[in-house]
Amino acid sequence: MVLNATQRAVLSSGQSGIAIPDSAIFQTRILSGGGTTLVDEINGNDGSINGPSWVSDSSAVDGFELSFDGSGLVNFGEPAELDLNAGPITIIATVSSTGTGSNQAIIGKVNSQDTRGYNLYINSDGYLVWYDSDGPSAPSNTAIDDGNKHRVVAQQAADGSVAYYVDGQSDGTASGSGSYASGSNLYFGNRQAGGWGLNGNLDNVIITDDLLSVSKIQSDYNSQPWS
Repeated sequence: MVLNATQRAVLSSGQSGIAIPDSAIFQTRILSGGGTTLVDEINGNDGSINGPSWVSDSSAVDGFELSFDGSGLVNFGEPAELDLNAGPITIIATVSSTGTGSNQAIIGKVNSQDTRGYNLYINSDGYLVWYDSDGPSAPSNTAIDDGNKHRVVAQQAADGSVAYYVDGQSDGTASGSGSYASGSNLYFGNRQAGGWGLNGNLDNVIITDDLLSVSKIQSDYNSQPWS
């Protein structure tokens, strides 16, 4: 069930004042510090943790992050709310990663047959890349594989145009198809096709089914406990 405005306000009040966009269709709160389930607070589409470990971090939104070692993943299945066929879409995440010389998946939908949904990853040079049914788009302007926390945003409009933001600031544009194939699960930190393991931590992931304004993106970044 989608949360109403009052429920969103209550949920946001427990997250260092971080506001959840009205258009959010998915948000994870990494707050339990244990177990094998990662909770989606918006529609209850929880994920199964296979490999990543919980780490305590006082600067994280709820005091914990998920740490990935390049081999694990979180599998959310293929719920209807997340099985988008076209933009607009916005993906927001806090990620800290060190370079591996290989692609590192942050979040995405690509199955073992390379059926391409929507995806956001760090390429082998450390830059953000959006990936849709046409394949990879042009990368962002700033490398983020320096081991520090970064609040990253990628959004794609219905016409296929892509905009990247890093730490509240515009960080390049690209273009793609704006369409996404069905038939693949949503994953954090890897993909069903394998080979794109994340080496780093994830926190406070949000997906919306619209485009956020620059002011909302900046407000989201400024409200992070570590920013």
